[in-house]
Amino acid sequence: MKTTNFLLIISFICLFVANLHSQTILVSGTINSNTTWSADTVKITGDVSVLQGAMLTIDPGTYIESQGYYRINVFGAIRAIGAPSDTIVFTVLDTANFWQDTTSVSGGWAGINIVSSDASTDTSIFEFCKIQFAKKYDANGIDINGGAIFANDYGALTVKNSLLHSNMVICYLHLPCGGAIYCKNVNYVRIENNRFTKNRSFARGGGIYIDEQCQSVIANNIFIHNTALYWNFSWFVTIGGSGAAIYTSDDLGYSPTICNNYCFNNLTANGIIYTTNRNALVFNNVICNNFAGSGIMDGHQLSISRIYNNTITNNKVYNGGIYLASRAKVYNNICWGNETFPGYSTDQIQKAAFSIPQLFYNCVQFGDGGPNSTNVYPEFTNPTNGVGLSYNGWEADWSLVDLSVSVNRGTPDTAGLFIPLTDIVGNSRIYPSRIDMGAFENNSLWLNDDYNIISSNVIAYPNPATDMVTFDIDNITEAKCTLEILDIYGRKVITLLDNEMLVEGKQSRAFNISRLASGTYTYRLISNGTNAKGLIIKQ
Repeated sequence: MKTTNFLLIISFICLFVANLHSQTILVSGTINSNTTWSADTVKITGDVSVLQGAMLTIDPGTYIESQGYYRINVFGAIRAIGAPSDTIVFTVLDTANFWQDTTSVSGGWAGINIVSSDASTDTSIFEFCKIQFAKKYDANGIDINGGAIFANDYGALTVKNSLLHSNMVICYLHLPCGGAIYCKNVNYVRIENNRFTKNRSFARGGGIYIDEQCQSVIANNIFIHNTALYWNFSWFVTIGGSGAAIYTSDDLGYSPTICNNYCFNNLTANGIIYTTNRNALVFNNVICNNFAGSGIMDGHQLSISRIYNNTITNNKVYNGGIYLASRAKVYNNICWGNETFPGYSTDQIQKAAFSIPQLFYNCVQFGDGGPNSTNVYPEFTNPTNGVGLSYNGWEADWSLVDLSVSVNRGTPDTAGLFIPLTDIVGNSRIYPSRIDMGAFENNSLWLNDDYNIISSNVIAYPNPATDMVTFDIDNITEAKCTLEILDIYGRKVITLLDNEMLVEGKQSRAFNISRLASGTYTYRLISNGTNAKGLIIKQ
């Protein structure tokens, strides 16, 4: 009997704890001290304001549902940190007419506004969140920005590993910015590893708008079906809009780093990535099957931004893959298959009349790519079968095949060019000894991943060499070896040692390389799946 009572008590406690976790709470009004939302469902029944000095913490798995057009105002800090299998959701009860009605806030909620008078210290974080159906509209407003997240005069904002889906800003007389995220005067902004889908601005920044005085990094995000577009039918039809995925603007202050982003099937009148900064870094981005003015647009006349190692292809465009109104340095990019409209220039990299950019080592289908560029098809692994929005760029493979002319064809001198350590998928960026064009670095051509390094040392001398080069091969552990020399494209040009027997211990072999053209070569010592590797220079 005692055992039965004990089990009943334990069962009651477990049921009580379960009910606590799965409870629904109603919230509105001010939060003036540190508060945690840990309920299963939080229903917002009025505007919520987190006052300065207070922090709102939201536990993983919390479902936050606005019951009407209400917003979360943050004057202190918010930390919404979910988990990969237990995301935090921000949404609205009724989404009817969210897309159909573009003259009201119907179907949406008012999003999250983050503003602080103590901008140097406050930090807000969103991780493993889903933020959707935030909507801002004002027919005459001048500050309709940041559908899901608006941040101004703030310390630091981090948004990562999250989904921002179906958020929108609408205004017909002014220029709304940032369909999903808008930042201005935020000391540090980091937006990484997120997915932006079906967000819309009726002017600038379909996914993200970064305004002045923000030190920002936008990296490793995916942008699909975002829109930055407006039209005017007054006396004649005008269509505009910029930055379907990303728009950054700061004439005199900070410049962003925009890297490792995928941009597919987005829509705008100007660049999919649009920058107007003094010195932005835009690299390792893949921009395919969009409808836009161009894939990347650098719009600041005094800009010395660097645009490099981007793959921009199969877009339907007005102004090529890259459009420059600046003094930017543009190198190691692939601009191919971007189809223009009748009457527009077919040049894949286009320049405004007053711009004086520096172009070099690009793969460009039509037009000028600068010195040492190529106009030979780069041979993607599995591209889409056509151009523009009708083809799903996400399902394609935009990496380079082993024998692509863009492999090991980037600039050989990378000093001072801000080359990153890895490409868009984490491969070593310079492999084996020279960088590829485009966002992907081919790491399979020279040595396969299943090779192991021989337990020996191989020294080539003299190096650089003119006629003869000697290889000291120490501590050989395999009897049969082949020593090969490969050019910068990974193609074998000489077999120096073809299955000859070597005894264990140190060997020295001299070879005549006088017939090689001047340049840098790689060598590899191969034996039964093992190898050693190195570089030689032929003078």
